Amino acid sequence: MKFPVRRAALVLAIIASAILPNAGAAAIDEQALVVSIAEAQIGKPFRLGLEGPTRFDCSGLVHFVFSQAGLLDRIGGKRFLADEYYKWGRDRGLLSRDHPRVGDLILWTYPTSKRIKHMGIYVGASPKGRALAISALTVGVMRHKVDTISVPFFSYVHVGLGIAPEPSPIP
Repeated sequence: MKFPVRRAALVLAIIASAILPNAGAAAIDEQALVVSIAEAQIGKPFRLGLEGPTRFDCSGLVHFVFSQAGLLDRIGGKRFLADEYYKWGRDRGLLSRDHPRVGDLILWTYPTSKRIKHMGIYVGASPKGRALAISALTVGVMRHKVDTISVPFFSYVHVGLGIAPEPSPIP
């Protein structure tokens, strides 16, 4: 029996919430949900301009994952191209080259380019501490090290998954 991606991700998030301590569990579940949805796409083929569910380009994969997780508001609320995700993050002061959190977007480009060439999702670190991503490469959706694709790493876009929202002030 096949489960839809969202249902499988929800089951994983529920299991994670039962195992993890309650403090901040809802925020951490966002990270687990994004990673599980992204991992479920590994092996699917690349196709420029598509956002799933069977074929993806890099920005289409990001949009699909966050849409399925119900977290589109964390990445601008709609489908962007990689360069537009960069501009969205830049305009909000969300870019940096260090301290990624699971679920942050990753951008790659050449030093002489005026546009972002590729993007993916940060999914944690390898046992040796190397940053890992899931992205839709021309060979298909893959998990890979951030610094091992042919385009150089440019920046993370910190989207704030796993951070408990600030409480609303009491009027």
